Order: sequence, then C-alpha cells, then structure tokens
Amino acid sequence: ECDWSSDVCSSDLYQKALDWIQKIDVEDSKKADISYLAADIYVNLNRMDEARSKLKEALRADSFFAPAYYLLGCIDLDNRQTEKARENFQKALYLDKDFVMARFYMAQAFRTEGQVREAMREYRNTLNVLSKEHSEANTELMLESSGFNLMTLKSICSDNLERLKFEA
Repeated sequence: ECDWSSDVCSSDLYQKALDWIQKIDVEDSKKADISYLAADIYVNLNRMDEARSKLKEALRADSFFAPAYYLLGCIDLDNRQTEKARENFQKALYLDKDFVMARFYMAQAFRTEGQVREAMREYRNTLNVLSKEHSEANTELMLESSGFNLMTLKSICSDNLERLKFEA
C-alpha cells in the first residue's frame, strides 16, 4: 500500500501551501502540474476526495499526464481497490514505461491480489528501470518524493522477489 504517513510537514504548512497554490494563475501548460501538486498535498492531509478531484482536474488539463494516473492508482491501492489501482498504474505506464513508482506499486497490487508471477514480473521490471542509464539525480529526487531512495527500493524489490519465489 502507499504510505501517506511519511510527511514531515504539519497540516498548517500543507494548508498554507494549498492557499498559495489556489492564488496562482498559471499558463495552460502548467495546470496539470499545479493540480497534481494540490492533489499530493490533499493526499498527505488524508483528504482523498479532494485529491481525486484535483487529479481529475489535472487530467482535464492534460490527459497524458502520467503522474495523475499514478497517484490515482496509489489512492485506489490504499483503499484496497486493486483492480482499479492496476488500471491507473497501467495508464501511467502506457504514457511512461519507465515510471518506476508506478511499476513498483503495480507489483504491490498484483501481490495483494495473489498474482505471484505478475508481481514478480513487475518487481523485475522495477529493478530494470532502476538500473537503466537515467540521470541519477532525477531518479533519486523522484524516489525521495515517494519516501524511498534508490538502494532501499532496489532492496525491497529484490527481497520481495526472493519471498515470492516460494509462492510461485
């Protein structure tokens, strides 16, 4: 499941950020980013209905905005709606096949459903994406924003693969 408890900011700071975001007048090309940022804050405040609303707003601004599908998938996974979560992760991956966190949580969804082979495939895919020649700084930043670092995520995937071998 997605871990929403890793934030270090108080709800007051999140609310200040939301107030600031609502005052921003951005060009059309940035509306998806701003709506996504607001949705991410709402998720951290455990205000999932508002988060979903902002994600739908992001997708209206840009229907090809993979992070919105990813975050919708995380919300669905957290609500134990694994099939719906997988659909959203799949949309994110269709738009960005190297979206490492969508791959990781896709594996988690498969594992939750008891689909061992599919979970193993996605853990392997996650490890493959992590080993590609991406800009290390960009990968680290993206992982840290999800509460992981590169080595931790690799370790989790490898450990899960080893455990799942006994279930296959």
